Amino acid sequence: MSKVSIILPVHNGEKKIARALKSLADQTYRDFETVLVDNNCTDQTIGVAMQFKDSVNLRVVKCEVQGLVPALNFGIANSS
Repeated sequence: MSKVSIILPVHNGEKKIARALKSLADQTYRDFETVLVDNNCTDQTIGVAMQFKDSVNLRVVKCEVQGLVPALNFGIANSS
């Protein structure tokens, strides 16, 4: 179990997700999991994010309820 869970709710963030995940991959602290909450993406966000799967201990979960608060709560519920 990771000590820190980083929850990233995202809706169509294809243009920015690589930069965010690269920033996490560059951290020296490594005891974290990254829970990316797919909040009904219709672009290539998840495909881009999966390129970082191993470097940021990435897990993708899908939240059907639109909105930041439901996505954050879903991410918390699905973190370790």
